[in-house]
Amino acid sequence: FPSVFFVEISSPLPCSGFEGAQCETEIDECVSQNVTCLHEGTCVDDILGYHCECHCAFTGLHCQEEVDFCANSTCSENTYMCISLVNSCNFQCQCQEGWDGQLCDNNIDECADNPCIHGNCTDGVAEYSCTCGEGY
Repeated sequence: FPSVFFVEISSPLPCSGFEGAQCETEIDECVSQNVTCLHEGTCVDDILGYHCECHCAFTGLHCQEEVDFCANSTCSENTYMCISLVNSCNFQCQCQEGWDGQLCDNNIDECADNPCIHGNCTDGVAEYSCTCGEGY
């Protein structure tokens, strides 16, 4: 999702945004204003202005601001830390102990490996308990 900010150039000339005897040539503001879009952004000429099309990891008039993908992440409350992945324009949730999944919303089932040999297993968060059968 590229971010776009438009810049309009005011012109007192009768051929606003154009030049030539009959106003036949559109002025390229990217060139005339010597515009630099940062972080591999691309300057796009508009009539009486320009805008920078930014890589998804950057925003701002000249693509100068890095996007924080964690600011709007959907990591669950079981997340230890959110990491903003600028190269892939995404985020990664680092889960607290006992949780997994892309958003840290899956309680790991510590009973899945049947740790209670002679009893019933009760799963908790990052723990389990055994209710032993009679005689154990």
